Amino acid sequence: MVTHSGVTPCINRFSNLWTLVTWNSNIRHVVNQGHAEDALLLFRQMKRRGVTPNNSTFPFVAKACATLSHLRNSQIIHAHMRLSGICPDSVTVLLLVDTVLRVRSLTFLDAVHSFGIQIGVHMDVTVANTLIAAYAKCGDLCSAEMVFDEIDTGLTSVVSWNSMIAAYANFEKHVKALNCYKGMLDDGAKRDWVAIYDECASVLYHCQEIDYTEEAANSELFASNLQNMDYVKVPTIIWDYTTPQV
Repeated sequence: MVTHSGVTPCINRFSNLWTLVTWNSNIRHVVNQGHAEDALLLFRQMKRRGVTPNNSTFPFVAKACATLSHLRNSQIIHAHMRLSGICPDSVTVLLLVDTVLRVRSLTFLDAVHSFGIQIGVHMDVTVANTLIAAYAKCGDLCSAEMVFDEIDTGLTSVVSWNSMIAAYANFEKHVKALNCYKGMLDDGAKRDWVAIYDECASVLYHCQEIDYTEEAANSELFASNLQNMDYVKVPTIIWDYTTPQV
């Protein structure tokens, strides 16, 4: 695996032996370590070596561009995708949302949401659930509600409802949070636990910058706000064993 200090030497010495899987793995590792420029360097070297990128390459390259706010690079990457016959998908949007949450920029989040609408993945329930949480964290409860309301009837999952309940709780909209909880019970939201696990696993796999200490703090806030409601149960956070990443 390439390390930050060894990107260039590794490229020069070993890259002729790398397969597409190796290139993708190293690009993903470097960008997730916060070294976006090195990720773009790896991508350029990959192209020079004559290795054709695939749909697993571009989401992480797009994440690097978003991290650096390189509009020109983003345009070049998008052109590469079109020339390669590869279209951005829900994974691309999830990674871009993850990047936006680092800076909590509502303007950038709106742009990513618009991009998702443009490529037709905004109604993917995993994307919608992620956008609900992201808008809440960026301070726009109205947009979170709008995304929730636009989820097709029958596709709303427990994760969708929980995302909206957490958004209301973070804004101290306790009555709305309670009504949302009641709505979930009345709605008979899909309780396919395998599907819920797969959805959560997808978000956690592709968005590896989740800060679990922050999520724990949100959980305690939620518990405090709804402490007088006996039927709302929130697990206790054991801080001695809580870290930013699992």
